[in-house]
Amino acid sequence: MKRRLCSIALRSVWLYYFFVLANCNPMPKYNIKPKPSGIHDLMIVLLIGIVGVLGCTSTNRSETDPDAPKTERGRLKFAKSLHALRIGNSYAYRDVNQALFFNGTEWKPPGDEDLANRVGGCDASPDPKLEMLRCSGGFTESYRTTYLVRIKDDRPEVKKIDEDCGAGPMWIDMEGRWMLLQKCYYNVVTDEKIPVKGMPFTDDEMGSTPIQYVLGVSPDKKTVIGSYDLSPDEVKGDSLVKLFNIDTESGKREIRFASLKKYPWLNDHQNPSNDIVPPPAPSVKFVWKKDTKGRDVLVQPELLGVFVRKQPPANK
Repeated sequence: MKRRLCSIALRSVWLYYFFVLANCNPMPKYNIKPKPSGIHDLMIVLLIGIVGVLGCTSTNRSETDPDAPKTERGRLKFAKSLHALRIGNSYAYRDVNQALFFNGTEWKPPGDEDLANRVGGCDASPDPKLEMLRCSGGFTESYRTTYLVRIKDDRPEVKKIDEDCGAGPMWIDMEGRWMLLQKCYYNVVTDEKIPVKGMPFTDDEMGSTPIQYVLGVSPDKKTVIGSYDLSPDEVKGDSLVKLFNIDTESGKREIRFASLKKYPWLNDHQNPSNDIVPPPAPSVKFVWKKDTKGRDVLVQPELLGVFVRKQPPANK
């Protein structure tokens, strides 16, 4: 009932303005004649008061408006429009449209003109010089598809990441060239792929993806450290958490303890800013060194004993 009243009140303000205030001359068709300005003012105040009491707010923002939600990098831009009628905390009407722009002009990828409205959102590389947007597929694609909108031969192009790489891309460092997905590393500039083995949850469409649990990646892209359980166990005066230690070459995966008391930054988190979803916050404090075989080995945080999950007793 409140939603209907709100809609009627807003419509009444618009109609009153259009037929009366915006038309100072008589309108024979509607039999409307000018009224004293005091009555005009009173009617507008009453109608706006009703709208205010009902808690109605209207939003009309185009993709080209300066304050439109947007992600920009160089000549590329992804922006949203919003036309909505809000009543309290709920929408009576809401229409969102999305668009891609190149050099300030709307651009639709040939053969996939509706791509902008299918994606859930876009971000940019941590490298500010890289003229590219990274966009994730929206609801219709279960948020598991990744698109790269970039410049090639001075024109925009779209590259869809092969589905065999999986979902949940995350930047592995601030250079902003390599991403880690469930089943591969991917270079957004060269399209080079490196297979990844051993990542958990890869066969579960509703399972966690790298961006949700990975804490750090070795510089040689052969080891991934992730959070298994960051709720500490108090053991002999120490606070121990459990981490995934994954060899992405062989696929070997184990769960190791680490001291949260010694490395409290394992719980660090950094929110997206300036259109960038940064690499995991703890990763910048990881310390790696080369072993005798030239492979990167984790020094900090120090990995302690192996956690072995208890198995239920076998049925007899």
